[in-house]
Formats: sequence, structure tokens, C-alpha cells
Amino acid sequence: MESIATKNLTYGLHVFFNAKTIGSDFNAFDGAAQAPTMIKTPEGISVTKIDAATLQEILALADARTPEVVAWHNAHAGNGVVIRVPAGHIYEEPIRIDTALAEKHRVENIVIFAEQGSEVRVIEHLSSAAYSDTATRSAVTSIVAAPHAKVTHISVQNFGENVTDFSMKHARVATDATVNWVECIFGSDFAQSRVTTQLDGVGASSRVMAMWFGSGKQKFDLRHEVRHLASRTNSNIVTRGALDGQSKTIYRGLVRIENGTIGCSGHQKEHTLMLSPDAEIDAMPDLEIAANDVRCGHSAAAGKLNPEKLFYLMSRGFEESEARKMLIEGFFAPIVADMRDAGLEDMVNCLIANRL
Repeated sequence: MESIATKNLTYGLHVFFNAKTIGSDFNAFDGAAQAPTMIKTPEGISVTKIDAATLQEILALADARTPEVVAWHNAHAGNGVVIRVPAGHIYEEPIRIDTALAEKHRVENIVIFAEQGSEVRVIEHLSSAAYSDTATRSAVTSIVAAPHAKVTHISVQNFGENVTDFSMKHARVATDATVNWVECIFGSDFAQSRVTTQLDGVGASSRVMAMWFGSGKQKFDLRHEVRHLASRTNSNIVTRGALDGQSKTIYRGLVRIENGTIGCSGHQKEHTLMLSPDAEIDAMPDLEIAANDVRCGHSAAAGKLNPEKLFYLMSRGFEESEARKMLIEGFFAPIVADMRDAGLEDMVNCLIANRL
């Protein structure tokens, strides 16, 4: 196979992916040799190897990633699974996906079909072993929600500082169906994440709740997009980030409402807490509206810890470090609360505490 050209990609706040950091064997990687993804499902949910037609379909949807990564991913995309949730079944027990990155490179493809009237949660936990060398992961997750289905996908990424991570998540949502995303990003040296949802059917809905916490020299490149392709569809994007040290984030949010739709509602709100004078954020929520009968709004804000609240807590006997910790935990509380039913609240609070 012809070698894939790799180059440094620099943009925005000098947030960059340096291909040299992933090693000289970038092109020599053998995807077929990697360990299988660990997936635990409730009884009745099937897991099968992905077929070629389905694989090509989801790879065609994953068009918002870095071109060099797309080429590398697609060249080694033979591995993948299809998870099928049967019609009419509502599962209390979640699907659990665990990736403990133990390879130098890893490529993943996961497709989830939620059939009509089904309901399920997906919990994905991403971690890595201690490496002396660098590691790279590229993953594509696709959710197809049939009419009246509901899927909630929760991911917690806590890779080591030597990992470069590329994540693409995509959903297609049919009539009166719902796909909700909860995304937590703590780890990796460089993380690029794309979450795109297509509301294809009348009454379809989606909510994106995302949080990130950067420290040291971490670099995050994040994008959340919802496309309203049918009438009376609803979306809400809420993101909260904190940046310490010399960490940097580029964030792009987009709500797009297509021509010919009526009664659509799309909102987005992005807040970033700046904990260091050397941290940087470039946030741009955007609306593209081609219809008249809509309800839409967007906002972005970045600021420091409130000094009055900090002073109040210290006046009540708390040390400054403890008062800062309480305010930061409170800042993330609306996102963390969404993970309470999934049993991840304590884990995420511990990850926040470790950053402090």
C-alpha cells in the first residue's frame, strides 16, 4: 500500500497536530492485529462484525476530520462492530464500551442501530496504559435511531498525556426519536472531537452536554453540530470547559436549520473558565437559519473565577485551594448531574479534583 503523507497541521491558537509525534510506524500500522474493543451488552442486544457496506457508509459520514487522519483511518478501517438494539425494548442496564489503549496505534468503528421504539444508554470509558512512547487513536461512532427510539451516549476520555486522539461521532435521528450526547474530555496531549447529529424526521430531538478540562500544554479541537432537516425538530448544545496552565481549546458549535422546515428550535451555550493567564480559548457558536418559523439562540462566554464568591467562601473558613475547588466543581455541576444515573458522577468529580 502506498505510504500516506503526514504533515504538521497548525491553525487557530497554534493548536496543532504534529504527525511526527505518533512515530515513524504511522503507515506501517496493522489494524487487523489490534485487540478487540471490549463491549458488554444487556441480554437481547446483538454485537456483530461490521460488514463492508455499513463500514463505507459511516466512513462517508465522517467527513469533518483532519484529511490526513481520514486517509490513515480509512486505510486501516477493517475492524468494527455493529450493535443492534431490538425494536420495542427499553433497557435499564447500559451498553458498556471500555477502551484501555495498550497499543501504539488504534482504529475503531462502532455502529449502533436502535430499532423502532427501543431505548438504551451507551457508556464509553477511554483510558490508556503508561507509555514511554506516544500513542494514537482514531475512532468513528455512528448511531442510527429509528422512529420513537431513544439513545443516550456518554463518553469519558481520560487518556494519558502521550496520546493523540481523533474522535468522530455521528447520529441520524428519525421521526420522534432522540439521540443525546454527553462528552467529557480530560486526557490526551492533542484531542480532536467532532459530534454531528442529523435530525431527519419530524419531531426528532437531540441534546449535547459536553465538558473539558485542559491543563499543562494540552490542546483540544472541538466541534458540535446539529442539522435540522425536518420540521418541529429540537436541539440544545450546552458546553462547559476549564483551562489551566498553557492549555488551549478551539471550539466550534453550529445549529443549522434547513429551508422548508417549520417549528424548529435550536439553542447553544458555551462557557469557559480560565484558570491561568497563559490559557487560551477561541469559541465560536454559530447559527445557519434558512427558515422563518424558528426559535434559536446562541452565546459564548469566557472568564475567571468570581472573586466575590471566592472571598465569601474564604471568609467562611475555607482555604483558598478548597474554595477554588468548590467553585470549579459547581461550574461543572450541570454537566456532571447528567451522569448521575449512569453511575459516573463520582468518577468525573475525581477527575476534576485530580486536575486541581
